[in-house]
Amino acid sequence: MSLRLVRCPYCARRFNIAGIEPGTRLRCGGCTAVLTVPAAGASASSRPRLTRSLIFQTAGGVAAGLVAAVALWMALRPAPA
Repeated sequence: MSLRLVRCPYCARRFNIAGIEPGTRLRCGGCTAVLTVPAAGASASSRPRLTRSLIFQTAGGVAAGLVAAVALWMALRPAPA
């Protein structure tokens, strides 16, 4: 039996899928994501797709960080003489 390794696209943990039929669903032991075994000739993408919700979550985190930085700056600035 040959060694055939694939990576989980979410946590990058590697698995040997030699002997497992393509299309079989497996649960990752690292992040508990459900993964599908790719076909033998298929090139599995190792990057998760950039979705609209992920973009909005990132933008919300950046906006919250900026608001927190401005609030901290306003709270710690010296009082006028």
